[in-house]
Amino acid sequence: MLNRNKLVHMIGWLQGIVMVVAGSTQLQNPYFHLGTVYSYGMLSKELGLVIGSVIPFALIVSGLCFLCCHHIRGASVISVLLFGSFLVAQLFVKLEGIDIECGCFGPSYNTSKVGLASILRSIVLLATPFVILFLARAKAYP
Repeated sequence: MLNRNKLVHMIGWLQGIVMVVAGSTQLQNPYFHLGTVYSYGMLSKELGLVIGSVIPFALIVSGLCFLCCHHIRGASVISVLLFGSFLVAQLFVKLEGIDIECGCFGPSYNTSKVGLASILRSIVLLATPFVILFLARAKAYP
């Protein structure tokens, strides 16, 4: 039977893998990633540049924290902020009727448009750190 500690590690590793892969693919083609940020139409040119530059590094750093099982709480907070903002952006685009690619995993994985599947994926990725925090609440995770 899985104990709580092992379950936190397994879920954290899965979240970490997703985050590192997403951040890495965004860094491989930063212009495509920046174009995706702008295609959502929610940010000014200057703010879009800042946010688009920070997102890949935040994904990779927090994903590595999950993979190494260090600073789980901090990585969870960053993960909630990132995936919460991704969910809000996708809901905004869907409600506005804008037909764009999700861009979550860069151009090589750019096969899904913003829609029910990408919104559900964002919900799951947003819920995962809450599960990790709930399971790790009694443990001495930094």
